[in-house]
Amino acid sequence: MVTRIFRGIPWAARRIALCLNANAPETKDNDFTWKDFQARNNNELVAIFGNFINRVVVLTNKYYNGIVPEPSNFNDVDQETLAAVRAIQMLSPAP
Repeated sequence: MVTRIFRGIPWAARRIALCLNANAPETKDNDFTWKDFQARNNNELVAIFGNFINRVVVLTNKYYNGIVPEPSNFNDVDQETLAAVRAIQMLSPAP
């Protein structure tokens, strides 16, 4: 349901709408601040990223004895993913 509502809306607008929805009180106006939005957004990103790293470490230990295997032949999906990551890296400002 939610994905159908937000289809076609830029990702930043979706994040703001979801934040407003999550903070929406039942009986009074919502007090939206950019600081709260930033904190909520960053905390969710940190939680998601931390969960991802934890899964990578756990599964690497479980299936590869803690050693990251050398990459083998890449299929089309792998090549597309690498190209997308490289394109994002080219858009990012240098540190």
